Parts: sequence; C-alpha cells; structure tokens
Amino acid sequence: MLIEPLFIVATSAASFAALNRLFGRFYPSGEKREETETDRAVECERRWRWKNVSTSFVHAVVAGGMALYSYWTSPELLRDLAHAFSPSGYRLVAISLGYFVYDFFDMVLFNRTRQSMELMLHHIIIFLCHGIALHYRLYIGYAVFSLLAELNSIFLHSRQLMLMKRVDTKSFPYRLCSITNLATFLIFRIGVLAYMTRWQILHRHEIPLSHLAVGSVGLVVMTAMNAILLKRLLKSDFGRKRKSR
Repeated sequence: MLIEPLFIVATSAASFAALNRLFGRFYPSGEKREETETDRAVECERRWRWKNVSTSFVHAVVAGGMALYSYWTSPELLRDLAHAFSPSGYRLVAISLGYFVYDFFDMVLFNRTRQSMELMLHHIIIFLCHGIALHYRLYIGYAVFSLLAELNSIFLHSRQLMLMKRVDTKSFPYRLCSITNLATFLIFRIGVLAYMTRWQILHRHEIPLSHLAVGSVGLVVMTAMNAILLKRLLKSDFGRKRKSR
C-alpha cells in the first residue's frame, strides 16, 4: 500500500533536485572581476540561495494550486479534515513531502547556517505530520489545508527573487509584491494556523495521543517560526518607511 506514496515522494524529490540544478544556469551573476576567497564564498552562497528559492517558488505554485484544486474537486476534505480522502489530495501530500525531503538535504549538504537549521526543524515536523497522513491515509484534509500556506509562499519567494535581482525596493512591482505578500501571509499563514489550532483543540478527544502530540508540537513550532518571519518582513519592508518619516 505504501509503494505508491513512496514512489511519488522519491520522484518528487528527484524532480525538484533536477530543477534546482537547472536554475543554476539562470543565475544572475555580476561582472567578472578579481575575487578574494571571501568574495567567492559570498558568491557561492548567493548562487545556492538563487537556486534554492527558485525551486521553492515552483513548489509553492504547484502545491498552492493543487491544494485549491483538491478542495474544488473534493469539498469533503474541508468538511472532514481527519477522515475524508481524495486521490488528488493524497498525491499532493506525497509530492510536497518529496519537495521537503529534497530541500532538507539541499540545506544539510550545502548551507548549514542558523537560518537553515530553523528550516530543517520545520521540515522534520513536516516529515512526521505528512508521513502519518500518508501511512494511515488519515488527516489528508488537514495536511492539504496546511499547504494553503504555499499560496503566500508564491509572493514570499517572488519578493526574495526580486531582491536577488536587485529590483528597486521603492518600485511599483516590488511594493505590490510586498503588500500582497503581507496580505496573503496574514490570511494563508496566520489564518490557516489559527484554524488548524482551533480544529485540533475541538477534536482532541478523537485523535490518538501520539498523533495529537506530533500535531501540537508542529503547531507550536510553526506558530513561532511564522511569528519570527512576520516580524522580519515588517521590519524589512515597512520599518524603513517609518524611519524615513
């Protein structure tokens, strides 16, 4: 029974890894000049981040789009987050898990920074939560609902790519992306987390203790990480404006 999801997870991880390598061909490098060892290290970090964020952007588009499609074709997933099942939702969870497997090892092998460590913790939580959903064929609606956060990630990663391309932060395209990023952050990250927390509290007596423990730890970690990310975004995109007045 687990052969299909394992195959999808492995294929997804391999596909995103290949996509990462492809994006390396489109890295916006600057002019060639004399470089020190430090310059080369910085350039290597920038190249890695460009490939990683570009790949993450593709996952956000795919996962966010598939989450909406799953709810459109199987609205029962919204009515019963624990027991409702749909093939498209199940495959989405497997595809997304494959992406997180790729991203985890991409950071382990090439970018073991403090920020990456935070993301690796996030990914470990995803491994546990999505793994439980795939293994038991339960909580598919809950897992798909969590992936609505990828609708925000589309704009979050677009903003990062704009910064890497050195787009003027005062330009209309950047400001539009920044405002849309904040709006979707509040809806699809804060709002989604709030609903997931409420659902888990209301249904805590129906969930096995081990699953409830994993879900609770996951919600605490996700809430803390999103609070930190929101603070960084507000300071970066809206703090300068307040200081300049």
